[in-house]
Amino acid sequence: MTWRADERTSFGVEAIHTADLTTGASRDGAELQAGYAFGNGIRVEGGVRRAHENAADGTVLAQPDLTSVRAKVAAQVPGLPQAGVFVEAEQDVRDSSRGMVALGGDYRLAGGSRLYGRHELISSLGSNYDLNAGQQRNASVFGIDSDYMKDGRVFSEYRARGANSGVGSQDGRQAEAALGLRNLWTVAEGVRMNTSLERVKVLAGNAANEAVAVAAAVEYSRDPALRVNTRLEMRHAEDSNSVLSTLGLAYKLNETWALLGKNTLAATHSKGGSANEGSSKVTDLFQAGLAYRALATLGWNGLAKYEYKLERDTGLAELERAVHAIGVTANWQPRLATLFSARYAAKVAQDRSGGLDTRSVAQLFAARVTQELKRDWDIGATVQMLVDGGTRGRQFGAGLEAGYQLRKNVWVSAGYNLLGFREPDLASADATARGVYLRLRMKFDERTLEGLLSPQASN
Repeated sequence: MTWRADERTSFGVEAIHTADLTTGASRDGAELQAGYAFGNGIRVEGGVRRAHENAADGTVLAQPDLTSVRAKVAAQVPGLPQAGVFVEAEQDVRDSSRGMVALGGDYRLAGGSRLYGRHELISSLGSNYDLNAGQQRNASVFGIDSDYMKDGRVFSEYRARGANSGVGSQDGRQAEAALGLRNLWTVAEGVRMNTSLERVKVLAGNAANEAVAVAAAVEYSRDPALRVNTRLEMRHAEDSNSVLSTLGLAYKLNETWALLGKNTLAATHSKGGSANEGSSKVTDLFQAGLAYRALATLGWNGLAKYEYKLERDTGLAELERAVHAIGVTANWQPRLATLFSARYAAKVAQDRSGGLDTRSVAQLFAARVTQELKRDWDIGATVQMLVDGGTRGRQFGAGLEAGYQLRKNVWVSAGYNLLGFREPDLASADATARGVYLRLRMKFDERTLEGLLSPQASN
C-alpha cells in the first residue's frame, strides 16, 4: 500500500506471508518505505525491511532473521529529459555478506518506444526477503518495446543470469532472448479480439526454459443485455505443455436481476526426464450464479451461486478431488452508515487422492455488520460457524476489524479473528483462520469501468 502525501512525498508499506503446507516452513516479512521527488528530477527512496523464516521440521536455519536497510536514487539524465537512470542498494544491518545492488535505466524514443535495462547482484536465489550468505545471483535484462502498428505492440528482451547456491556449487549461467507481440483488433462494432505471442530462445544454459506461448481472447458486447468473453492460452516448452482456457458471460434479465457464468480450465502435461514425466495436472472451476442489485442506493443486494471444482494430478501428488458447492450472500443497507451481510454455503467433496476414497459434507454460516464512524472510517464485527456434515461437529469464528476508505468505493480493513478455522472450499474471500488479516473491498459496476474498458485504455 502506498500513500501519496503530496505531489513530491509518498509513504509505503509491504507485507508478505509465504508457507509450504507440506513441510511447515514459512516466511513472514514487512517493509516500510518513503520517497521524495526533488524539483530537479531526482527522486530518492529509503526503507527498512524485516523478515523471519521458520524452518521445516528437522531443519536448522543459520540465518532465520533479516533486518536490512534499502535506498534508491533515480534521476533524469541532464540534457536528456527522455532518459532516466537509477541505482538501488540493500544491506543487512548485521551481516555485510547479505545484500543487493542494482543499476539501470530507460530511454524513451519518439513514437512511444522505450529502451530499458537493469543489472542486479543479490545474495539470494529468491527475493529480497531471503537474503543470505550462502547464495549469490547476478541477473541482467535489457530490451526494447514499441508500438509497431495501431493497437499493436512488440517487445524484444535479452535476459542473462548466473547463480551460486553454495560453496563449490556453481549452477551455471542462463541466457535467453525473448520476443513478444500484442495486438488489439476491432472485428466489428461490439466485437474485439486480443492476440499475443511470446517466444523464449535459450542461448546458454538449461534448455528446458525454451518455450513458445500464444493467446487469443474475444469480447462480445453488441447486445446491451449480454456480455461474453473468452480467452485461450497455450504454452509449449521443452519440459511441459500447458493450456489455460476461460469463458465468462453476464446476461441482464432486467434492471435488477442478472445471470452470471464463468469456467476456468488449466491443464499441464509434464515431459522430458523429470520426476513427474508423463504426468498431467488438471484444474477446472465452473461457476454459475444469479445476482440481484437494488435500483436504489439503499436496500438489498444478493448473489446465489453454484460452483464445481475439479483437481487432478497424476504425478507424485496423486491428487483427485471434486467439490460441489452452493452459496447465498445477502447485503442489507438500511441507511448509508450501516451494512448487514449474511452468507450461507454448503459443499459435498469427493476425494480419491492416494488410492483412498473419502466423502465430506460441510455447511458454513456467517454474518457481518459494518458501521461507519465518521468520514472514511468504519468498524465491523464478524461471526461464523462451520458444521461438519458427518460428525455434526461445530467450529466457530469471531473477529473485529477497522477499515479506511482510500478513495470513493475502495476500502482497506485490518482485523483480528479471536476464534477461527480453516475451510478452503467455502471460505471464499473471507478470512476464517484465527489471527490477523487484511481485507480490500471495492464496489463498482459497468459504469465505473467504462473509461478503463475503452479501446484506447485497453491498449
